[in-house]
Amino acid sequence: RVRVRVRASGGGDFDVSPGGFPDPSLDLTQFVESQKSGVADALFAGDTLGVDSDLVTGELRWTSRSTLKHLDASRLLPPERFAQAVAVHVARNFFASSSTSTNRVPLVLGIWGHKGVGKSLNVELTLARMGVEPVIMSAGEMEDGVAGVPAERIRNRYRTAARSIMHRGIASCLVINDIDAGLGRLKFTDGTVNNQNATATLMALCDDPGCVSLGQSWDEVKAGGRLPRVPIIVTANDLSTLYAPLVRDGRMEKFLWEPTNDELVEMLYPALGGTKSRITRDDIARLV
Repeated sequence: RVRVRVRASGGGDFDVSPGGFPDPSLDLTQFVESQKSGVADALFAGDTLGVDSDLVTGELRWTSRSTLKHLDASRLLPPERFAQAVAVHVARNFFASSSTSTNRVPLVLGIWGHKGVGKSLNVELTLARMGVEPVIMSAGEMEDGVAGVPAERIRNRYRTAARSIMHRGIASCLVINDIDAGLGRLKFTDGTVNNQNATATLMALCDDPGCVSLGQSWDEVKAGGRLPRVPIIVTANDLSTLYAPLVRDGRMEKFLWEPTNDELVEMLYPALGGTKSRITRDDIARLV
């Protein structure tokens, strides 16, 4: 543990916890002191590693959120029809969080379609262009050797996204890729307690998005204040394999992604090099 001491321009020192949000006018790069010795350590103050090594900036901390910086969102563009479906779902949920309207907005957007048509990639590209930092889960996290862990994991990731909205003012959402591979019931597969708990957790979030318990009593959760509404986006090949009450209209909005030939060309052309390659749109059109 470290105790960060910052000095105001007008004089005076203030102790700030690394997770806190001090006055922006304070100089945050001056002092980082050891809790044991109380001696200013130049290593963390920037003399050796540079100012970016200071803990108080928060830039070097691990986070569950994805900034999607690995994507070249300026070159790879999601199809307009796909981007509109994702953007409208995210916007409706954020508006519903601050609205007093009684109209029910589905918390989950289920994007389904054939394999390999760009569902997960286009979700990330759309969110990157919108400036949304999602918390991303995979179907492999829907199972665990200990009963109840996947359901708790979903609630933890949901709260992480909610806290990003509350404390950092940055839009976030929860994305679960290939959900039918983790929670779907196929002809020769059996369900587990974890499947049931994870499905029930998603249904509970849809019914009351602002009330999430991690083991506390509901009275303690409600006393701690409600969380902001966090949109959930799931991708799948076949949503009909999921528990039927989860995919009903009040909880999940369904979007079938079956790209046309023109949309396939628009996705593949920049991915294969675009104007920098010798491949033309006509070449790709012949391939698809």
